[in-house]
Amino acid sequence: MTMNIMSDSPLRQLRCVYLAPVGIYLASWLWLPAAWLWPVLLLFCLLCWKRAVSLRLKTAYRALMQAIGIHLGCQLLALGALMMAGKYNHGGLFSGAGAQNFGYLIGYLLLAAVLALAGTIWPAVRLVRSYRQLMTVQEAQP
Repeated sequence: MTMNIMSDSPLRQLRCVYLAPVGIYLASWLWLPAAWLWPVLLLFCLLCWKRAVSLRLKTAYRALMQAIGIHLGCQLLALGALMMAGKYNHGGLFSGAGAQNFGYLIGYLLLAAVLALAGTIWPAVRLVRSYRQLMTVQEAQP
């Protein structure tokens, strides 16, 4: 029985790493400095990817790193769009260039909302899909 647990250790570690993004995401909503755990998890996945010997573990870690990268990239782009929206948040709608500035403000805010939503949903779908694929391959093996 001990031999089975030891041979299953890399898979158990991978399962825990797949749960970590959920915990970090929820923790970063409750306490913003917890978002600094994203780069730590990314580096940990890179280290595990380099140490993994089987192709399916390497593929799973690569999918996890891609999902984290997509999430971080889209969230940073959404932050940039919000910063650009702040640039046009002055004057009024009826001032000299107010209508044009208001259009830019609304456009950047909508872009930020779309990027934030895509940066949350797309990586989650990728994580679930890769986890299911990993588990079906694991169950198919004797």
